Amino acid sequence: MEMQIREYQKQDFQPLKEIIRSTWHYDEFSSPETASRLAEVFLRSCLTNYTFSQVAVLDGTAAGIILVKNIKDHRCALSARFQQILSIVKLYASKEGRAVSQIFQNVNEIDEQLLRGCKKTIRRNWLCLLSVHPVRERASAKSCFIPRLPI
Repeated sequence: MEMQIREYQKQDFQPLKEIIRSTWHYDEFSSPETASRLAEVFLRSCLTNYTFSQVAVLDGTAAGIILVKNIKDHRCALSARFQQILSIVKLYASKEGRAVSQIFQNVNEIDEQLLRGCKKTIRRNWLCLLSVHPVRERASAKSCFIPRLPI
């Protein structure tokens, strides 16, 4: 079992979605279908906002990801934005999806308030760092990802 580090690829989507679902315990406050849709919205939103990616691959399966956004250089691909919008529409198609998604509105508002209060110009931001236990046991995020970041 060797861990590899590489850029994000489309086949990483499903394993990463399941990591998000498990990490944020979406199934504890929603049905399995809504939990899956919440995780998809979260990941699709992250995937619309990055300029650099590294995925930890363990036994051929994505086990973690870090995404960085260089604000100056960021351009969202139309296909990524379309996938994000589609995932949001699917979530909002159910009454439960609409109700549960209201929880996350507060998170967005807090983020916006924190950014408004920041006196420094932010050129880069980190979007996601997800990992599962086998990755944590093998290497820390610092040794795995940090040396590869374009900072």
